[in-house]
Amino acid sequence: MNKLIPSMQAPVAPRHPHQFTTHGITVGDDYAWLKDANWQEVLRDPTELDPEIRSYLEAENAYTDSLLGHTAGLQKNLVAEMRGRIKEDDSSVPAPDGPYAYMRKFREGGQHELFGRCNRDGGDAAIILDGDQLAADHSYFKFGGARHSPDHKMEAWSADIAGSEYFAIRVRDWADGTDSARS
Repeated sequence: MNKLIPSMQAPVAPRHPHQFTTHGITVGDDYAWLKDANWQEVLRDPTELDPEIRSYLEAENAYTDSLLGHTAGLQKNLVAEMRGRIKEDDSSVPAPDGPYAYMRKFREGGQHELFGRCNRDGGDAAIILDGDQLAADHSYFKFGGARHSPDHKMEAWSADIAGSEYFAIRVRDWADGTDSARS
């Protein structure tokens, strides 16, 4: 069998007639049903996705796998080659503020940032947030940002752990590394 010919038929999204009016203009969108009416809750909890939408998306994913699944090894080789051509331990220039210089960097082979600081006069960096370590417990992880408090005692940071683009905000104590959650 030719690898360029899919082993299954491409799914075709059914049309569900739908119209909406914005600024006095009525528009027809037969595919509006693919946006779950409860989309904000779905972002927080993907299990809430309408079963008809989920079924169609799973069919799309299966079709994509039927076309590209045989390239998994090639994809891994390409990623390895690209990683071999970039500087993986990239870091920011330390930003001085008060008695400290704050920085962020990547460790070689890591995928997520490390946030830390060192004494402004020099010395070893203290890491307050290790993105790779934080991501280890989740199938998805993305930092939203981090900022230290004016008194240098706390570090506010946020992360999305569901791929929903909803970022939970936490405040980490520099002294003991514990978090208090905020929403």
